[in-house]
Amino acid sequence: MPSDEKSEVKLPVQNLVLLASAVLGAVWLYEGPLKSSRPVEELSSQRLEVVGDRRVQARLWQDPFDAVSRHRDVEKQNGKLEHTHSLQDLVEEGVHTDISKVTVLALLTDGAPYADPAESRLRQRYAVLAGLEQSGFDPVDGEHIRFFLWPKEEMPAAVCQDSKKAWLDWRDARVPVEWYESSAVAPSQALVLWIKDQDLGRCPVASLETMRRIVSKEFEDQGKTITFKVIGPRFSGTLASMVSEATRSKPREESVASTSGPRDNLLELEVYSPWSTVPEKGIYKGKKGVADILRDANVSFQRMVPTDDELMKELVKELGRRGVALGETCPKGSRCDLVVLVSEWDTLYGRVLPREFKDAVKDMDRSATDEKLDRRIQQFSYLRGLDGELPKEKGKDGQGDASQGGDKAPPSLNERRKLTEQLERPEGRSQLDYVRRLVQVLKEAEAEASCGILKGKCPGFKAIGVLGSDVYDKLLILQALKQNFPHVIFFTTDLDARLFHPREMPWTRNLVVASHFGLTLNKKLQKAIPPFRDTYQTATFYAVMRALGTLAPGDLCSAGLQELPAWRYAIYAELRTLGTLAPGDLCPAGPLGPPVWQYAIQPLGGQATTYFVVSPQPRLHEIGKNGPVDLSIERVPFSETQIIQSIHEPRPQPPSADDARKAVAYVAMAVAVGWLLFLLASETVYGVTRSACRTVLSNPPRILGMLAIFGAMSWLLWFAVVPSLVADHEAGEPFSFLDGVSIWPSQLLRGAVIVLAFVFIVRIRKRLRNTCEEIERSFYNLLVPRAHVAYASVPMLLNLELLSRFARLARWSRWGMPWSVNSWSLSDLSAEPADIWVEYRTRLKPLFLWGRVLCCSVIFLLVGQFIMELYGQPATPFRGNVVWQVNKLVLIAAVLMMIVVIFLVLDLTRTTSVFVRKLVTKELGCASPTDCLNKLQLVARLTARIDVFVYYPATLMGLMLLARAEYFDNWNFSIGLGIVVGVGAAYVVASAIRLRTSSEEARRLVMNELSERRLAGLEPASSQQLDQIMATIGTLREGAFLPYAELPVFRAVALPSGAYGLFAVIELMTNSF
Repeated sequence: MPSDEKSEVKLPVQNLVLLASAVLGAVWLYEGPLKSSRPVEELSSQRLEVVGDRRVQARLWQDPFDAVSRHRDVEKQNGKLEHTHSLQDLVEEGVHTDISKVTVLALLTDGAPYADPAESRLRQRYAVLAGLEQSGFDPVDGEHIRFFLWPKEEMPAAVCQDSKKAWLDWRDARVPVEWYESSAVAPSQALVLWIKDQDLGRCPVASLETMRRIVSKEFEDQGKTITFKVIGPRFSGTLASMVSEATRSKPREESVASTSGPRDNLLELEVYSPWSTVPEKGIYKGKKGVADILRDANVSFQRMVPTDDELMKELVKELGRRGVALGETCPKGSRCDLVVLVSEWDTLYGRVLPREFKDAVKDMDRSATDEKLDRRIQQFSYLRGLDGELPKEKGKDGQGDASQGGDKAPPSLNERRKLTEQLERPEGRSQLDYVRRLVQVLKEAEAEASCGILKGKCPGFKAIGVLGSDVYDKLLILQALKQNFPHVIFFTTDLDARLFHPREMPWTRNLVVASHFGLTLNKKLQKAIPPFRDTYQTATFYAVMRALGTLAPGDLCSAGLQELPAWRYAIYAELRTLGTLAPGDLCPAGPLGPPVWQYAIQPLGGQATTYFVVSPQPRLHEIGKNGPVDLSIERVPFSETQIIQSIHEPRPQPPSADDARKAVAYVAMAVAVGWLLFLLASETVYGVTRSACRTVLSNPPRILGMLAIFGAMSWLLWFAVVPSLVADHEAGEPFSFLDGVSIWPSQLLRGAVIVLAFVFIVRIRKRLRNTCEEIERSFYNLLVPRAHVAYASVPMLLNLELLSRFARLARWSRWGMPWSVNSWSLSDLSAEPADIWVEYRTRLKPLFLWGRVLCCSVIFLLVGQFIMELYGQPATPFRGNVVWQVNKLVLIAAVLMMIVVIFLVLDLTRTTSVFVRKLVTKELGCASPTDCLNKLQLVARLTARIDVFVYYPATLMGLMLLARAEYFDNWNFSIGLGIVVGVGAAYVVASAIRLRTSSEEARRLVMNELSERRLAGLEPASSQQLDQIMATIGTLREGAFLPYAELPVFRAVALPSGAYGLFAVIELMTNSF
């Protein structure tokens, strides 16, 4: 009698809770609101008290304008101003009589009251202080600063020499100042003036000249002569105004060219520009350069950073390395890579960058016209300050309160909904609703590209550039676009630490950034200064050292470096700007020598032997998990031991061919050592090694053949494969495993899939053979052909039965029948267990088995490729041609091997399922109750060995999915890829379910037959013995008779996903009915 007891299933409560959380998370999933990280400046009414006579309390890291404003408000609250804050008093008190050299640094800064300008002033002051520290200057008072008001009696009413007079906008400005002293061999002082760039108005040159004259006069009254140097201008628009003013002004009467000394020594204003990066053609349309125009106005202008056209050219090249072929000709109507440029419209910087990007594309493709570029490069614009944040009074709520993330507790669901409604309402100062509509426009523009039925042939957006000066606007746009275009290449300019803050990482990860400087200079110049917050801080740090003379122009020829090796001469072949410089002409005679003063910068004093070359090559970074990863292309391979070095921090050199060969040698040694250790500890490894050695040693020609093959493969690996992997060098994919910017870890995982698949195939073959032998030994009496009884009355029956059996065996063994997947159907006549076993073994022969597996694998591969073309191929985040080719080869091999293992396990499972259903049929029945028990025990033993094979495809699929994890790089899962992977997994799961269903059906048939025999009393065995057999059959818990939750296929799928509890619930419900 069958047992009515249901199997007890223990519900894993923790997994059920995890599953419920995942389901609820999916139900409540929604697109989060755009949230600005811009801090809101508070105009506090609580001011500090005045400390001391004319001093302003301010730390060295504090915003000088904010400190002066607070100090001034307190003075006004006191009702009586006791201090005049005059420049004369400041000079009289600060200058030392024993110091002859005084340098005045006029720092032009952004004086706007918003958060980003305030942060810019903090960064600029930090960089200036770092430059002063490296130049040997110390602050006179680290706790206070001073400020003064311009003496109005010294100012003219107007200064511009044109018909439109411009009034001085800075006459009422308060100028924060700081005193610094140097205790070097020749003591000197430095006076730092903080001047708002906006105050210079339309006449910046005349304004700066007037300031210089006023300050110089006050020092001359004290018997001191100053050197007036300007660090600026802060904006490219101000530089454009300087050029416009210089072109309108009348040249001086004295001719600078007629003097015998260098021209720069007679120029009254020295301007060092670490901010203005707009190309010269974007400032002045004439043939003369900006420096030449300003030189005519008695201004020495030196750029500390190259122009943005260099950045755009490098970005176009970088996109080409990543598969965005903008330099190739794109015929009308063909499939072309599309690029989007989103830039700010209300600044000269934002308007020029898109034009420079298109010009860089034209330089690569001379046939590109504006019409062609407009088809491939789509441009959109916005206004700065997308979040609409303005300074607010302390204690008052402003529009920007809702946008502040801060460190507050996360809002509830209702609060988030209200926040979304408030942030993106189409009204008020906030422009976030424009960003949402911009995203929609981009989606529609991408959908307009005609591609037919195959989405894989659609052009689509390959790259999106966010070009602007406001970092917070960039972050907002990236936040909106990354959610809708998650695997497009995003790029921008100007490296900033805010781009890789952990809070911004979800939308800035894998962002490509081109900038003129990194966050540090060469460590011999950076020394103890920590990395800066942005690239312009680094440029300001460099500009201050140049202005103070810490880094002075040097002539390599006069330094006695004529005997340098020839390859070092190529430095100047790369950097030359005048004439033609041959490799042997480092120090040619004559006035047309290389302009080394522009490039060779040596430490002051001439004692050092290191020369720093200011290379115009831009810096490239990709935002990784741990910060920016340097991908810069070094034109000249400087090293730390050379006398000539780059002023930039050198990029860690990618591995060379020798490094790669060493790595291969180390891996080979590790594999050999590991094999020896396993040889001593593992019987399986020992058996495999022993069997292989016997096979090889028994056939000497085979030894020679294997040695020849091994030698050829080693030669190819050592001299062909390894050098080709590092052929791209700096222009290729970085070898990084933890930064999340490299696909090499993915290639290693796919390589592991190839190796494991081969191991699994060998293991399946060996285990299948051992399983069949074990089954035949354990169930010999069941599987051996039974002798048929011949009755005297019917002597011909034996002969007919034997002929029928031979006929069936002949039909089953016909050539071609075992190749078919469905040829072994249940419509065949029933046979003895021995005949069914012979048929089962025949179908598992390698020739027939691999014929079916390979046929199904090829069909699945072709169908899968069509599906992915139909829905679009997943993106590959590669860099360089080498890794692209390696990715294709490794991916194809890994996919083929994985599909073969999937269909190998699928075929074995299906064949075993048919075997079970043919073994126990209603027509065949059982010879005895013991025979029924033996059949089910055979099924349990066989399926227990076959079921574990399901772990193999699950492991390979898991590794393949892991290889596309975003942890390694910007991988994605397309719809087509999801369908293919889902179908492959469904095949494996369905085959395992079918095997269990067949086994349970066999148990049901056996139990019904035994129950009928028991009720009919046909069995000679006792009723108690029959009940015991039926109880044993009902409690079988092995192989396919395990509960669903304990089947290997569901453990392989459910355990990693946390859904184990779901299958336990299904099992419980199944047992309840």
